[in-house]
Amino acid sequence: MSRVGLTRKDLEELSWIIGVCHDYGKATMFFQKYLFEEDEEKRASLKNKPETNHAHLSSLFTYQQLKNRFNKTKSPLAEIIPYLGYEVVRRHHGNLKDMNDEILGKGRVASDRELEVFRKQIEETDKELLQNVFNGVFPVEELEYFNDHLEEIYTEIKRGRRTLRKNRDNGVEASVLTLFCFSVLISMDKEDASGLSVDRDYDSLPPYLIEEYCKNMGYDKPVSELNKIRNEIYLKAKEKANALDLDRRVLSLNMPTGSGKTLTGLNFALLLRDRLRKELDIYARIIYSVSFISIIDQNSSVFEEAYKSVMCEEASTGTLLKHHHLADVLYDSGEDEYEYDRLESQFFVEGWNSEIIFTTFVQFFHSVLTNRNRALRKLHRIANSIILLDEVQSIPYKYWPLLRRYLNIFSEFFHTYFIFMTATMPYIFPEDEITEIIDDPGQYYGFFDRVDLFPSLAELELSDYLSMVTCEIRENPCKRYLLIHNTVKSSQQVFRHLRDRLPTLRHVYLSTMVTPKERLRRIDRIKDDTPVVVVSTQLVEAGVDIDMDVVYRDMAPLDSVIQASGRCNRNFGDTRGRVHLVKLVDERPFFSYIYGASSILVTRTTSVLDKPCFPEGLFRELVDRFYNLVTTGMSRDISREIIGYLEKLSFQSLRDFALIEDDYPKVDVFVEVDEEAEMIWGRYLSLGDIDDWKMRRERFLALRRDFFGHIISV
Repeated sequence: MSRVGLTRKDLEELSWIIGVCHDYGKATMFFQKYLFEEDEEKRASLKNKPETNHAHLSSLFTYQQLKNRFNKTKSPLAEIIPYLGYEVVRRHHGNLKDMNDEILGKGRVASDRELEVFRKQIEETDKELLQNVFNGVFPVEELEYFNDHLEEIYTEIKRGRRTLRKNRDNGVEASVLTLFCFSVLISMDKEDASGLSVDRDYDSLPPYLIEEYCKNMGYDKPVSELNKIRNEIYLKAKEKANALDLDRRVLSLNMPTGSGKTLTGLNFALLLRDRLRKELDIYARIIYSVSFISIIDQNSSVFEEAYKSVMCEEASTGTLLKHHHLADVLYDSGEDEYEYDRLESQFFVEGWNSEIIFTTFVQFFHSVLTNRNRALRKLHRIANSIILLDEVQSIPYKYWPLLRRYLNIFSEFFHTYFIFMTATMPYIFPEDEITEIIDDPGQYYGFFDRVDLFPSLAELELSDYLSMVTCEIRENPCKRYLLIHNTVKSSQQVFRHLRDRLPTLRHVYLSTMVTPKERLRRIDRIKDDTPVVVVSTQLVEAGVDIDMDVVYRDMAPLDSVIQASGRCNRNFGDTRGRVHLVKLVDERPFFSYIYGASSILVTRTTSVLDKPCFPEGLFRELVDRFYNLVTTGMSRDISREIIGYLEKLSFQSLRDFALIEDDYPKVDVFVEVDEEAEMIWGRYLSLGDIDDWKMRRERFLALRRDFFGHIISV
């Protein structure tokens, strides 16, 4: 945190002061009466009285103690730290608000009412209890000063808007620090209130895990040229992990599709984790975040297989955790003496209490760019962690400037490592801010030359397209085809047409209109090498491990086209793969429904696709040309707007941040597709008969994975 003149010790003391001060207001007789009231009706009445609220009074005390501690700190954040502590404590039972609104309040009358409440609370505070609680923590004189000068402290806070404006240049840093402190406080507070805690088992994830697995599988003695190249990349990444300058915390694993990024990236993370423990006494978690749930199951299964192969047992959730809405809510710390129920398990799962966590981009980024209490609870887990962002090109380009600013600050403040993994690395960070794990990655794109891309930029009517692909597939029934379309409607039309015209072939349809459970089953079915015609939307193009002979892709940004090409001839078949890019239209181009009629991503794509054929060996050059054009012309307005919120500590304004935005309102629908679904729906309806909310919630958590496995959004 050298950028803002704070040390690790300062951060520890900041968190500690917030922690010890946040319940100061519970010493009032109003709160004590509420706490020990046994009559539920009276208790509810007491809870709603303003004098019972302990958080606001505690936030004033926190402000004063932080001011005492940091007023002489030579940091540009010294003036603002008391205010961030004030906001963290005031809102620790709810969501963060906009700091300016908090300070301004609701006018003079409201301020007078608040002051009157504070006076009553101070008068009815058990001062002997406070002195016993804070004995050896704060001097008695400081406790007495707070009681005697409460009104001055309150007035000083209310006049703090000038301080906030003056410190706006460091507002993003102050916001990141606020979110972190809020996360630490609410996490510890919830653990204390629930009585739930679990000790980390750092050693359950040994650094040699992937290395031993590769030996068990014979990957260290490759025979084919493909596996020799994969092993070479793996060994170079291993070498970099052992030699990396630990001050370089934003890293890139930019390798072609099919080059073994998953195992290479995981091994790199484990070796880096081991170095951090030995050299810096940092016990890092690994967080593996991906764009789609289907990739989570695919990549986490690789790790689970490796763990079982080497450790001769299944990984407990205390070691390996999957966090997304289709994951089962069960937690096992690896110890036999206690079995957690579903509610307890949910508490640990949502708190990321594990050594390696597999989750989605949405779950990850909505935990660091939000004001919501429940989501922010796990943000502090990202500190001192190693984050692998797989298929990072899926992050909308409008957020690139925001992520560059935010992740740079986070990596510096909290010693967090970010590893960007993709075959089409976007220009989120300039070259001097990101370190390549594999030096000169471009050298490998020449070897992975498996497919040819044929762009056809003239508009093509859907009816003509259907005639063309029907004819081709009929003439080549032994090939594996993948047809990727931009809209659900067009994909359904194509699937029905091909199924009806070519009834003897195997057809598989994939889109978000297929339930998640069935989708995963179908993806698993097409991983064999038998002839098949797969019609899909974009959900298969990034990271899904399938190998097709021919791919058709409706017009899309170049990074999506390259990712779709990665599903073609993935394993170096005897015949070069063919990828056809077409521009399908009805009343207007289908791509416009997804990317917009004047999408900069599509126009830049058509600009670089200036030849009739591109072999895969030229893809790297294509991607570089594409991203150079995108970064030159892209709008930074959305990123600037959110950065502006952070500069002003306007946390409530973050509540609408959405990594993936819906183009239109959607409704979740349960699809009763078979007898199993009918049984699940019946179990769901029966929950309404359970009066006890805890039992009802417990039963739903047991049902959740199967229930959401049959939900689609329409």
